[in-house]
Amino acid sequence: MDIKEIKNPDFLDDLSIDELKDLSKEIREFIIDRVSKNGGHLSGNLGVVELTIALHKYFKGYKFIFDVGHQCYTHKILTGRAKDFDKLRTHNGLAGFTLREESTYDSWDVAHASTSLAAQAGFLTSNIDTISIIGDGALTGGEAIEALEYLSTLDKKAIIILNDNTFSISKNVGFIRKMLDHLRSSRGYNTLSKKYGKNSFLKSIKNGIKRLFYKPTVFDAMGFKYYGPIDGHNFKDLFKYFKYVDSQNRPVVLHVVTKKGKGYKFAEEDEIGAWHCVSPFSKESGLPLKEDNENVFYSEVVSEYLSKFYDKHNNLKVVMPAMTYSSNMVELKEKMKGDFIDTGITEEFATSFSASLAMAGNYTVLPIYSSFLQRAYDQIHQDVSLQNIHLVIVVDKAGLVSSNGKTHQGIYDISYLSTIPNLKIVAPRDMREVYEMLDFALLKYSGPIAIHIPNQKTRFIPNLEIESSDIEDLTWTKVNNVINPKAIVISYSSMIDYIKDDMKELDVEVYNARFIKPLDSNSLKEIAKLGQKIVVVEEAPGETSLYSYINNFYRNNSINVDLLSFSFPLDYIDIGSVEELRSDYKMDKKSIKERIKELL
Repeated sequence: MDIKEIKNPDFLDDLSIDELKDLSKEIREFIIDRVSKNGGHLSGNLGVVELTIALHKYFKGYKFIFDVGHQCYTHKILTGRAKDFDKLRTHNGLAGFTLREESTYDSWDVAHASTSLAAQAGFLTSNIDTISIIGDGALTGGEAIEALEYLSTLDKKAIIILNDNTFSISKNVGFIRKMLDHLRSSRGYNTLSKKYGKNSFLKSIKNGIKRLFYKPTVFDAMGFKYYGPIDGHNFKDLFKYFKYVDSQNRPVVLHVVTKKGKGYKFAEEDEIGAWHCVSPFSKESGLPLKEDNENVFYSEVVSEYLSKFYDKHNNLKVVMPAMTYSSNMVELKEKMKGDFIDTGITEEFATSFSASLAMAGNYTVLPIYSSFLQRAYDQIHQDVSLQNIHLVIVVDKAGLVSSNGKTHQGIYDISYLSTIPNLKIVAPRDMREVYEMLDFALLKYSGPIAIHIPNQKTRFIPNLEIESSDIEDLTWTKVNNVINPKAIVISYSSMIDYIKDDMKELDVEVYNARFIKPLDSNSLKEIAKLGQKIVVVEEAPGETSLYSYINNFYRNNSINVDLLSFSFPLDYIDIGSVEELRSDYKMDKKSIKERIKELL
């Protein structure tokens, strides 16, 4: 069939098992082809093709919540959106996650882990039939465990599909993983239970087998009826067990084992999470279509610095909430072994845990995506900053983030971290400053500090050494050294090198506000004396970020200045490349230059 002609899942009613198998193959080929062109979340989506088809065929009329949303492509195809996949994760195109405004079949806007069960609980309590599909990685999140506690009390049908593929983004860790490993190795217990039914003699044999080999699960202990593990690629097994769980008027967990990356060799063989989310690639070779050997990701620089630091200081601990590969720290993890601690999808725990490691005398670094660090706000506030603990938080993937849309934009961390007492915030502009800021944070400062690391690349500077920074205090620097500047621009992070050449051409001085909190009051007073227009340029909402703090400084000190903000609105920024999004909000190079010209 033509995948693009699918309008809704009703056509599945008439398909046989063999036809469903053919459909699965076609959908996999379709997903691989489209993701190879635009990039996207590949492995997880390839793993749930049969499961998603079976759910739509058997549970018609139900709401489905895919946690984290990394595995919703088949769902989108079956609900009439295959025709839009040519613009998957592109500007004004199809979202990579479920999105309610995109389709009535999407019941929950999702892209952060562990939220599905809480959403399901609300729908079920409102008597709306809902099934959540949650991965073994997302199940480790605190919100998921809290939701299980509530769902187990419901006196009604509550179906949870546990999609077990041993991965979140990186390999899973912890008790949940060990429990699921055991259950996979003891496959067959629940089949035995159903086979022998109510026969008392055989039931006693079954119970004996259970005592010998079956280790009770967390789900059993919490009051769920547990089924599985079953083969998530076998339609007969799926439909058989769907019938079992559908007959239960109580909370049920169906444990489905799937193969992440199924149907594409390179993704199936992935051991580190490299194929979780990919840039455009060659289907034949598996290699990326574009390579940039002159620049490096800021997170690579952080990893390189920490590797060198570990050579000198063996009491370094790095705590990573599940993002080892995506934060470019695979080699660092292999080198540090037990001193590199992957806690899984546990941002809150990871933050408090890191605080106690630091309190115990370890140099401690906590790298977390900007958009995920929001989840640990209370722990940063109470467990880290309140106790004034020397913890270095690397705010990775900060600033604009391409392709993933509203849920992953890293433009808010300056805003929410600035409200926390004791916490200092720094923003390196390039590779050299990453080294200098890490030097300062680890060796010259004794309290909590956050380092704003852009989700972009920076120029490679060879042979940088650690512990060579001369930064002693929280000062800003001039970038252009313009004599008698016509205006002043204050900026930070990757925006500095993005605009500095155009500003020099216009005789505009650029100040690098590399220390954002606290402000460099001496520089601000010096700038005010020049009497020129002052423009704060930042990849953040100006009304809650650096501009607002500078504005308050001048007002509180009764200093009159002509201060303007070039920034993003306090809004949710949609899908697009970084350059497309900058252009949308007149924050691209050309627009900034034209806006400055108008001021002059």
